[in-house]
Amino acid sequence: PAGQRAQLKLHDGSIVWFLNLLTTLVVGIGLLICVLSLYLLIISIYLIIQKNSEKLKNLPLLGYTIPAVAAPYQQLILIVNGIVSLLAVIIIAIARRIYIPFLTNIWPDFTPAGFLPAILCAILLFVVICSLNIFAVRRRIGKL
Repeated sequence: PAGQRAQLKLHDGSIVWFLNLLTTLVVGIGLLICVLSLYLLIISIYLIIQKNSEKLKNLPLLGYTIPAVAAPYQQLILIVNGIVSLLAVIIIAIARRIYIPFLTNIWPDFTPAGFLPAILCAILLFVVICSLNIFAVRRRIGKL
């Protein structure tokens, strides 16, 4: 029995190491996808601005301020990012309802963390991504 317990502890240690490695890998890939999607969104907005560059150059000549010219693009950024953030929170809620009972059955001592960290993370990402995009749009329109 003592030898089996030692073997189980060693086996549990390797499982924990593997799960930590797997979690790190998933988080790394997720961060890479987030950065690439942020870049893609910025490029898409730049293309829309470039497409309308002649009109955007004429608006300040007609008396519109840079913030007024940038406002529709900023609203687009807020709406798109808001919808994506809301969908992400909904998907996380659904996934939690699926995997938490599964983990509780496998691991009786498992106590899930609350849902608040996911919501706070979504809010933080929303604020950071929207701020970066709005800054990029204002800078781009200001250069026209």
